[in-house]
This record gives sequence, C-alpha cells and structure tokens, in this order.
Amino acid sequence: MANTFDINWNFGDTGVVTDDIREMLSSNETILQAYRLLGKSQAVLTNKRLIYYAQKGVIDNRPEISCIPLSAITYYKIVVSNK
Repeated sequence: MANTFDINWNFGDTGVVTDDIREMLSSNETILQAYRLLGKSQAVLTNKRLIYYAQKGVIDNRPEISCIPLSAITYYKIVVSNK
C-alpha cells in the first residue's frame, strides 16, 4: 500500500527562490516555478522534485524542508477559488 498524504497550500505571489533552496539543487536540476506561501514559506517546483521550505519562528530559526520526487507524485487536484 502506497503512502499518501494531503498538502493544502494557499499560493501567494510567485516568489524569489532563497539561497538555501538554490544550494540544495543538483547541477542538472532546473527551477520551473516558485511560489511564496503564507508567512515565510515557499514551494519550488523543479524538473526533478517539489520542494517545500518553511522558515520557522524567530527563536527556533531552523527551516522545515520537505522534498518529494516528481516520480512519487501520482495524483494531484487543483481547486480554483472565485474571488
């Protein structure tokens, strides 16, 4: 049985990729799109994986980083809000 989980994001503006994320990329990895999420979080889509980067609070300054290989994504859903 495959592991599944849901991620719900509210995308803000397209963002500038931080140096921390750029340092994680391999030499043959290209950034396709980057989004600034709520707060100090970012979602970066590359040609190889989806990277979620969340900067924590002022006291605990360690970031939370999740990487999902594109080959592991088998399903996605897009919900468009009417504003």
